[in-house]
Amino acid sequence: MVSEILTGIDTEITALKNGQIKIEQKVEVLDPAVIQTNTDLAGIRENLRILEKEVVSLMAKFDDLKEYAENGFNLVLRKINE
Repeated sequence: MVSEILTGIDTEITALKNGQIKIEQKVEVLDPAVIQTNTDLAGIRENLRILEKEVVSLMAKFDDLKEYAENGFNLVLRKINE
């Protein structure tokens, strides 16, 4: 009876080791993919920062252009009214 229990435990341990090996193999395959994904995400974050700065710059230029146009229209309207 003890022999049967020990044999059962040994079989379970062997199955667990085999399962662990399979899991380790899958992790080895996934690890480079995770690293690549993290690298890609870092690049995307950097591109978003650049785009954000460009949008802020364009908004400032738009505001300047809008003010310039308003001043120009006001000047034209003053000249017409004179």
